[in-house]
This record gives sequence, C-alpha cells and structure tokens, in this order.
Amino acid sequence: MYLQKLFSKPRANFVYGLGYDEKTYSLVFTINEKLADYLNKKLHPQNLYLRYAQERLIAGDVEQDILKNFGFGNISKNRGVKDGLIELSFPVGLGVKILNEICTICDGTGMRGGYTCPFCHGTKKEIERNISLRTVLTSFYLLVKYLNIVMTQDETGPYKDFGFQHIYFEIEVPDDGRTIGLGGNISDEFIEAIKNSEPDSKCIEDAMYECMLAIEGYIQHPEWEVYKPRYEYRCKINDEGGFYLEVPGVNSCSFYTSNSGIGENPLGCHNIDTPWQALLLIVGFGKLCSLINFNGRIVV
Repeated sequence: MYLQKLFSKPRANFVYGLGYDEKTYSLVFTINEKLADYLNKKLHPQNLYLRYAQERLIAGDVEQDILKNFGFGNISKNRGVKDGLIELSFPVGLGVKILNEICTICDGTGMRGGYTCPFCHGTKKEIERNISLRTVLTSFYLLVKYLNIVMTQDETGPYKDFGFQHIYFEIEVPDDGRTIGLGGNISDEFIEAIKNSEPDSKCIEDAMYECMLAIEGYIQHPEWEVYKPRYEYRCKINDEGGFYLEVPGVNSCSFYTSNSGIGENPLGCHNIDTPWQALLLIVGFGKLCSLINFNGRIVV
C-alpha cells in the first residue's frame, strides 16, 4: 500500500483526500488534478465497476468525468481546483417525505432488533427521498474504486509522482441485501495526529458527533419527533491514535480503527445495513479528516 509520508509533502502531492463541509452538508473528495486526464482516458466506458453498479445496484446514466458532476444523476458538484486538488462534493442532506404506509421492514413498530428501525428511523412509516441515498453511496463507491485503481493496480500510472497518501478508503456496496462494507487504511502520520490531540480529544469527539447528528436530522424531516438517545451515537478517539464511530442500528453499527486487516493501520466496520448508516459513518470519518491540518496537528 502506498501510505507514505503525509505531512512532509505539499497538498498537491496527494492522490486524494476526504473531508466534510458543514455549510452544505456535503462529503468532499479532494483529488489531484493531475489525475483528471489520466482517469478519463484510462477507464473504459464499460469497466467492471461501472457495469456492476449499473447492472446490480442502480439503473441510470452516470457521468465518469471527475472534471464534471461525477456520478449517477450528476449527484456531485465540481467546486473547482484548490492547491492543485479538484474538490468534488457529494450531498448527504436530502429532502424526504413520510408516506402514509406502514414500514415493511419493522412492520410499523418503529423498532428492529431492539433498536430504532434504521429504515424508517422510528416513524413507523415508509420513507420517500427526493434523491436516493443509494445514488449518493453508489456514486461514492464508483469514485473510490476508480481512485484506488490508481493507487494499487496500475504500475504505469502517474501516482508515483505524487503518491503520498494519508488515507486509503474502501467501500463495498452489495446487491443482495448483505451489509455494506467500509474499510481501508490510514497513515502513521494520521495516527500520530490523533495521538497528539489528547488535550482536545473531547472537542474532536463532540465535533464528529455534532456533524453526524446534524446530518441525521437533515436527512430526516425537520418535524420528525424521533427518539435519538445519545448512547446510540458514539464518537471516540484514544491515546493510541485510534477512533471508533457508532450510529443507530442493530448490534453495534460501527466504523473504526482495527487490530486486524491488511496494512499497518487498517480500518474495519460492523453491521452497516443501510446507505443512511454508511453515510453517517463516512461523515464522522470525513469530519475527523477535515480536522487534521497539514502540519500534522488536529485543529478544532
């Protein structure tokens, strides 16, 4: 894996990064602008990942050019180039409508497995969103797969000129109802930045928590009166440089630094059943990434 020195190199040397914009309720991918032409020429219009996404996950046209509004339904927004990086934002705060139909997942109880139903969010009703969260997640999946091709598979690619990377992010979106997978690796510098943040650890945890809760509230209808006990949300960092994020779900729906996996600092997940849960966890991680500046320090 090409997880090398992070903070000793300029931003323009990174392949990609992840962040979160609180003002627009958006996940933001920052992508080295040198990759734009390379990816557009390298990726065949009928590549494996695109065929899987279109045939098994979601139907519809997709924009593959990262210089445009990448993704299904032009879901992302190209915010231009800053410090040599293209900024692509993906909205995760979407309008919803509660239907006068009983939730088929929890049979109208509002609960599933002893927890708030992650599909109706305790409303007991079916939910209709004006843009599918699966559209966002599948577009995100496609972009991550494309970028990781550059990182791990293409020995002739341009990454060797700027392969200094602090995150290697992975996402798997199954087509058969199985849980969504989040994973990857983070660099030693990322770990050190968390270790060095101990005096501000509570502020960092609160910042991640507030973003995740705000997104959940924004995804949901503002008039919903949904029981959201704090214990169903956990945002923890530790003095070993690890983190643990948990959102409402059945039996610890979580994303975290793991003691097992591929690479030196692997990331793992557990029981992510819905796109809503996956995006909440990615928001928490994106916020943590946003708090790390390029001097190797956490800024709250």
